[in-house]
Amino acid sequence: MQTTQTFVGNLTKDFTLRYAKSGRGWATCSIAINKFVRDGDDKVMFLDLKVFSPESASRFAENVSESLTKGTRVTVTGKLEAEKWQGNDGVERTSYVIVVDSIGPDLRWASADVSRNPRDGDAPSRYTKDQGYGGQAPAAPANDPFTVDGNAEVSPF
Repeated sequence: MQTTQTFVGNLTKDFTLRYAKSGRGWATCSIAINKFVRDGDDKVMFLDLKVFSPESASRFAENVSESLTKGTRVTVTGKLEAEKWQGNDGVERTSYVIVVDSIGPDLRWASADVSRNPRDGDAPSRYTKDQGYGGQAPAAPANDPFTVDGNAEVSPF
């Protein structure tokens, strides 16, 4: 069993989107994570990211590659894995990869315009602060005791 971890850093390049023969997508990128230490000798750690589109979220890799670009500060949740490989010089090397469970922009440094993906067979919906999902403000029921006339004075008590 692996532990899920959360990382915060900046994307070092745009995502590269690829497709398997089965049609499922995956996207790769890397992230720079600043590691602050007390003595002032800050270090940067670079980790690769892999985003797979599981059957339950078939557009995950596509959404990530369309939405996030180089330099974006992101919060990533996933599992850290070591990948061993052999270099051209014959020496075995290890690189560390985050297999991403979820990723999004760090809203402390950016704003986001969220649009929900449709489920199979549903029409796309768009969320707005003023009107909620679907672009239309829901009507309050006629007998709703909490509906307040916009012209009426309301006491705070």
